[in-house]
Amino acid sequence: MISLKAALLGGFALLASLPHIAEAQEIDPTCLDYSKGDQFDYQMEPFWLNRRPSMNEGRFAIDEVGEVVLADFVQTLGDMGTQVHFLALPDASLFMPQGPSADPLLAGRFMELYQDLNIQMEDLGFVAIDMSWLATQGRFEVPVHRTVDHHLTSRGRFYLSAQISRGLEGRRYRANVPALEAEYARLESEVYQVWQPTAGSYVIEDCLELVEDIAVDERVELPRTAGAQATEDSLFGDMSDTPQIVLAGTSQGLSADGNLADFIKHFSGQDVVNYSEAGGGAATSLQFAGLEGRFVSDRTPHLIWEVSREHNQELLVGGALAAQGMAFSGCEARRGVVEEPDAME
Repeated sequence: MISLKAALLGGFALLASLPHIAEAQEIDPTCLDYSKGDQFDYQMEPFWLNRRPSMNEGRFAIDEVGEVVLADFVQTLGDMGTQVHFLALPDASLFMPQGPSADPLLAGRFMELYQDLNIQMEDLGFVAIDMSWLATQGRFEVPVHRTVDHHLTSRGRFYLSAQISRGLEGRRYRANVPALEAEYARLESEVYQVWQPTAGSYVIEDCLELVEDIAVDERVELPRTAGAQATEDSLFGDMSDTPQIVLAGTSQGLSADGNLADFIKHFSGQDVVNYSEAGGGAATSLQFAGLEGRFVSDRTPHLIWEVSREHNQELLVGGALAAQGMAFSGCEARRGVVEEPDAME
């Protein structure tokens, strides 16, 4: 079994080989907070830290009451001309069977549960976008995940956006990864370091500075097209007279560099308004979109509901209920619903 110290040292050696990154630093084993070791998983080559997979299989199950709520949510938006796409991002740490700390049986079981959730949501009327293939790219083939948490890198968001755009077009099979990689390689890019708090959970406070440079990502410059609007035109709260795709998601869609909304616009050629919220905002983002009138507008052809790691009924059903409450405040009748005449009249 590889020690945690060895994994950390191996990870810093990897960083030294990346362009524009300072030479690796060693971390003294006294810097590690071993009391939290059971909450995180690690891998040495290449180096990464991540939260351990949840053993709670029940969080993937949706009961009959939940089915009614979610089906009604999809139907309500469908009546307004909005197609709802369901995007559950599987946790990257669950798809690393090669590593000494990973359990291939657990990874396989999670894959089954993830697929079952997508099938169930599809049966309720959602357009499910299966991203299990992206998770299996992992950190062993191409760097699509950051090294200290579950967030995607700019490259990972690029791949994800291509798959989302295929879903908008009604195509279900995975995007062509070699072709995407070739396109991504042609973009101008600049390596930069981004701090994520997951690493801070693994070390004591006095050693935080030693791990702040672990998470490596890159800025990319998308090609400008004739008549393209500035990036700021597709930010939260900008109501346009033209149709816009609505992205309601989590921190996965909030990176200022390699923004998911910008990439979706790049692949789809359509404007995107981003309601994503950090800290697990799969439910909160829906409420903001509903409050802004996105669910009662004929200018929202597609809603992309990205739920990241929030694969449980409480958050999904609660988010759908709250969003409808924001969209149809009080006892306001839904558009297209006609009251039956009083039989006594």
